[in-house]
Amino acid sequence: MLKNMGPILILLLLISCGEKKSIKAGVSSKSDLIEVKGDPLKTDEVPDGEVLTYTSNEKFQLTGNKVTAIFRDPAGDEKNLLYWRHQFKDCQTSETALSDEAIPEMEFSCDQLGKSVVFVKGSGKVLRIGEYESR
Repeated sequence: MLKNMGPILILLLLISCGEKKSIKAGVSSKSDLIEVKGDPLKTDEVPDGEVLTYTSNEKFQLTGNKVTAIFRDPAGDEKNLLYWRHQFKDCQTSETALSDEAIPEMEFSCDQLGKSVVFVKGSGKVLRIGEYESR
């Protein structure tokens, strides 16, 4: 009986190892997003579009039918700003204060890669990661 299962098992293996579709800011559509991630837990209207929220606080901003930005919480080493300084070492970066509070949240970004991280000034602790269409 196992001899007859060989071709079926190989076919299942090939199907399961197929390329998984990923969501890219500036490229993916709303239907691509829903096909890959399923229905969102929450949808919020924003000027010129909407934000779809999924598990683990993963958010996708859409303008019209196009995904324009992706936001998520950091995991593992991504929680440390030093990790991102190494990731962006060959990129022209910028740091921008997001508020005028005494200890503001800062955005550290690399437009060439289309990525940014938000961290608390002076702490090196990354709060969230953003991806957008690279320039």
